[in-house]
Amino acid sequence: MKHIAFHRVYWPSGCFETMPVITVDEKGFYQFHYILTEEMPAVIWNGGVGLLLPPGAVPQPGDSIDALLRETNPDVSPHALRLWSADGLPADADILTPVFRWYPVF
Repeated sequence: MKHIAFHRVYWPSGCFETMPVITVDEKGFYQFHYILTEEMPAVIWNGGVGLLLPPGAVPQPGDSIDALLRETNPDVSPHALRLWSADGLPADADILTPVFRWYPVF
């Protein structure tokens, strides 16, 4: 399992957490999360913005977080979600901002 920290992570429901550490299994599926309060061993600092999406959803360059959330079923089981990183998107950017590049985190 990997523990990856972000400035902000969005869930399919549209809710977000600030400074979460997301734990994913070897296939990149969400297991659990907690809020980062101090430096911790074995936590990878990714920074920026993350997004949890169902396996069938694959973000494309130029997709905004808002557009992806509108297309995603918010009732998906948390353990069926994969973690994606919005490359180059500042943590304080609007969710309507197009993302230059997305990459899976696992």
